[in-house]
Amino acid sequence: VKLRKEFKKATKTKEYSKSDSEMLKLCFSKARDMLKKAKKTIPGKGKAHDNTLAQAFRVFVIIESAKAIEKAFKENYKDIMNGDYPNELYKDSEAGALIEACKEVGIKYIYCSKETLKLELMGRRVIQDLMDIFWKGASSKDKKGFAGKIFELTSRNYRVIYNKVMEEKKFPEKYCSMQLMTDYICGMTDTFACTLHKRLTNG
Repeated sequence: VKLRKEFKKATKTKEYSKSDSEMLKLCFSKARDMLKKAKKTIPGKGKAHDNTLAQAFRVFVIIESAKAIEKAFKENYKDIMNGDYPNELYKDSEAGALIEACKEVGIKYIYCSKETLKLELMGRRVIQDLMDIFWKGASSKDKKGFAGKIFELTSRNYRVIYNKVMEEKKFPEKYCSMQLMTDYICGMTDTFACTLHKRLTNG
């Protein structure tokens, strides 16, 4: 109830010609309907119910926003292709107010929560540690030693690209090695990065 009030308040503060609170009502309605269908496995009230409702609401916000933005894209297609479109599609869509409301609620309640802050700090530690390990391997000239072991840990598709670039000899070897490791870490999912970090640091 509190979350819905916050979203209503946020949508009323934004004025977009094609946006109103109907999108908000639709997403909440679909989320509630989904929970009613799953009432045998999800309790009718309590923390578990609230968490599931929030997750369902999030899913429908993404789905409905994507539809609205796609519609706005089609309506402004000619201007976009001609380079004459100066605005942001989501703001010109029917989901504009809802997306802005999501931002406001996120800033006020989600991004500042202790759990979110803990995740951010953990993510920073994981990325920094992995970069230290892999960059050390990339900057080493001894490709048969530590650097070679690091190279073998990277995904095959990254190694194939690296070898191809090295054959072309357009860039220095150290530059290519650094880019290989950077691209590899940037391409990791959160779960994979955390798992690899634990294995490499005995976490």
